[in-house]
Amino acid sequence: MSLSEREKEQLLEKEYYPYVHKVGRVFCTALIFCNILPVILVGLVYGLALDWKATLAAWGMIAMLLIPFYVTEPWMYYAVLGTAGNYMQWAGNTSNCRLPCAAITQSVMGVKEGTPDGEIIANIAVATSIVVNMLIVLAASVAGFGLVWLAQTYPFIKAAFDNILPAIFGAIYAQFSLRNPAYGAMLLAIGIALVWFGLPYWQRLLIMYVVGLGVAFSVYKKWKKTLMRKE
Repeated sequence: MSLSEREKEQLLEKEYYPYVHKVGRVFCTALIFCNILPVILVGLVYGLALDWKATLAAWGMIAMLLIPFYVTEPWMYYAVLGTAGNYMQWAGNTSNCRLPCAAITQSVMGVKEGTPDGEIIANIAVATSIVVNMLIVLAASVAGFGLVWLAQTYPFIKAAFDNILPAIFGAIYAQFSLRNPAYGAMLLAIGIALVWFGLPYWQRLLIMYVVGLGVAFSVYKKWKKTLMRKE
């Protein structure tokens, strides 16, 4: 017997989300310790005295670069990734792997992001992408010498990797713009203007998200019947 949307939401609230938050907190805490683990292992394996001052200074410089993304990405991508996916995206590669995998899987399965079905599908998609990603990274590490040789011998191979992220974002943009071309055109115009003003990448993302979300809510509320497709 199929459940109603309300029943699905209640099931998630009572059984799914408490477990996700419990495991997610443990997962994210473990990630924090894993960030410093390589430095400790190098010291133990090679018998080197750890220079914690230099280590913390390097960690601080990296943190300053990544803090804007740590703050903006979780709530920018939450609607697509869901609660469990949002915990797992801290493993990395959010915009170029986790988000596309969740969005494409939801589209293929015919479920809407932000719904109970979308939450579960995103959970499966993100978890699967992490496992596959680990296997690919392992294979690439083993074949690393050959890949480096190919990149040095054939420059077009290295140049192709520079276009991976723009291609992924372009595909996601096209996928969601087909739902409502007016929103897609508006965000494209905003993006072009922000690039012209020379703002940093994370600021462009944040501004586009805030403006796009605000306009979408206002237009949806005013012209819901004429502009939004019926579920």
